[in-house]
Amino acid sequence: MFSLKELQKLKLELLNSLMAEAKKSLANIPKAERKKSEALLKQYIETKSIAGLELWVNGVSEYVYFSEASKDLEEIKKDSTLIKEFQIAFTESLKTDFGVEDFRFIDWERANPKYSTLHSLLEKFSKDALKACYTLDKNVFLGIESDFSYFEKADGDPSAKGVKVKTVRTKTPNEKLVQIKKAHEYLEAFWEEGFALYRLLTDKIHIVQSSGLVSYSHFHEQGISYINFIDRDIVESVDDLIHENSHHHLNLILKKYKIIKKEFKEDIFYSPWRKSLRPLYAILHATFTFSYGALLFYNIARLEQWTFLDMDDTYKQRAYFRFAEETYMVQYSLVDLQWAIDKGLFTAKGISLVQSLSKYNEECLSYLPEVRKKIISKTMKKNLDTLQKTLQEKRIQYKLA
Repeated sequence: MFSLKELQKLKLELLNSLMAEAKKSLANIPKAERKKSEALLKQYIETKSIAGLELWVNGVSEYVYFSEASKDLEEIKKDSTLIKEFQIAFTESLKTDFGVEDFRFIDWERANPKYSTLHSLLEKFSKDALKACYTLDKNVFLGIESDFSYFEKADGDPSAKGVKVKTVRTKTPNEKLVQIKKAHEYLEAFWEEGFALYRLLTDKIHIVQSSGLVSYSHFHEQGISYINFIDRDIVESVDDLIHENSHHHLNLILKKYKIIKKEFKEDIFYSPWRKSLRPLYAILHATFTFSYGALLFYNIARLEQWTFLDMDDTYKQRAYFRFAEETYMVQYSLVDLQWAIDKGLFTAKGISLVQSLSKYNEECLSYLPEVRKKIISKTMKKNLDTLQKTLQEKRIQYKLA
């Protein structure tokens, strides 16, 4: 695994790379918008906002992408057959480049297949993409610190990019402000190394609340976490800080190194967390992030002094359970990742990464018998037995060839 020093270097390299790419991309912005775009770029650079730079660079790339498509369509405007072929080909292109859940793909699919409609839609896409280059995104701008005094209450899933949900800005209850402060203090008390990783990799946090929502982050918003502190208690909040930080951790690695050698999108790997079949990339992400969750609870379980924290034994019992639960589930998915290694799907760097996760899991497994003895609740013990049985059944049901 990467040390704190190595991760600092990776983060700096990513920042420098994005700054260089952004400055080079300025030439692609129309002269009318270049001054505003340059001013915004300067703000992102000065605050070292990697996520802001990512949005800016992606905005230029998408502007060029849709502008070129618009020009291609203009050249064939008198040929209805070619226009129809263009729509089919561009639909596939959008599906590949943006994903079927993206609003641009959805709008394209809904469009009336006539030249004027398609042309105006492409113009709209290119203009919308360009807005990211001259409109400050407060979510990722590091010149504005994390504001915990308010949270965004959403009427849908705010984690889905391109899907419009209504949000209401609501004042954060005082007890939740106390909880957020304690979550940071407890993380440092529980696990110094984990807290150091958090301080390095999480640049900004936004509070969001929606039914069933825990937390989320986006690949192209490095270091930005969206966390539901409102519906979660103190132990869950500490876990959420580490979980999203682990996504930033892996994403930073993935932006530098090729981990998976061959594209493998088939949903053949059972996810103990989702309880459904997932592709290799998703299983890698889950195993990585929940490995850090297991390490968090491993450190809590080993904590000798507990009474100095404003938490009772009920929380410690839950920590014991979560440690055991995550350790078992990570162990299950590591078997699948090893299968993928044996099939030649990982690069040397990817193999090293999985081996590091296996080493952590072995350490957790060695401590697991002692922790299970400390679990008092019969229900918790039964749930762990059930989990083990379920994982054994799923291993047989979804046996990999």
